[in-house]
Amino acid sequence: MAHKDRIVPTPELGDPEPFSYSNCVKAGKLVFLAGQLALDENGEVTGDFASQSRQVLERVIKGVEAAGGTIDDIVTMTIYVLDVRHGRTFTAIRHEMFGRDFPASTLVGVTNLMPPDALIEVQAMAVLP
Repeated sequence: MAHKDRIVPTPELGDPEPFSYSNCVKAGKLVFLAGQLALDENGEVTGDFASQSRQVLERVIKGVEAAGGTIDDIVTMTIYVLDVRHGRTFTAIRHEMFGRDFPASTLVGVTNLMPPDALIEVQAMAVLP
């Protein structure tokens, strides 16, 4: 069970209540990010796959930064998509944001995400220097 001092405050990612999880947990040099969705300031999902992908990756980066890291510290991501045919679109956007030094990753096709308008969700882990 996570200790309260391991939970990283991430107000810019929104409050996960009432869902009983933490957006970001730090354990030593490890940073674990819960699955991030493309949520606007009202907690609503909007946009097509490309815009949701950018927003989700921006949220992942913000979570790592809240824990004291940078984009370069992200070591792995699990990407959940409703349509695996969007994999190339996600790869292109990841190129834009990460350059050529990618984290290890797994792309998983799923039948549903929560909320229903979500097209992508990304969970990540980082290792701080």
